[in-house]
Amino acid sequence: MCSYTEQEDYSQYTNILFIDSTVYQSATFVNGVSSNTFPITYSHHSNRKPLEDFIVNKLSHISKIGFVFHGLAHTTAYPNINMFCPRLFLENDVFFTDEDIQPGATTFSENILFLRSLYNQYSIHYILNQCIFHARIALSDNTISTEKTAK
Repeated sequence: MCSYTEQEDYSQYTNILFIDSTVYQSATFVNGVSSNTFPITYSHHSNRKPLEDFIVNKLSHISKIGFVFHGLAHTTAYPNINMFCPRLFLENDVFFTDEDIQPGATTFSENILFLRSLYNQYSIHYILNQCIFHARIALSDNTISTEKTAK
């Protein structure tokens, strides 16, 4: 289940920060966000659909999405896994698969489809973290490019 603060008015939020519940002192990130950033703490057991419904129904002006999580150590057992990529995101699925980031990919994992849905719904300008560049490629409905990567 995801954790976030229910409130009457969400109109001031232009950013979402997804925070992995396993991050050490994750409350520091929740409490430290700017006034226009809505923090959502998730676990790999969290369900995508209720989260997507909440975001679409409550947060109407999102332009940036960020992520806070611990990554995997690069090992020879998993040579294609970026060391900054989380093992699991939502519904016990990996954040993205190798197939998601292949040029010309037309089918995507469930978590990338979830993020693509948000990306398209809000015309997201930036998705921020060290791992997301790979997922950012899969999110684009146009050609693969890096000119919109977060700084």
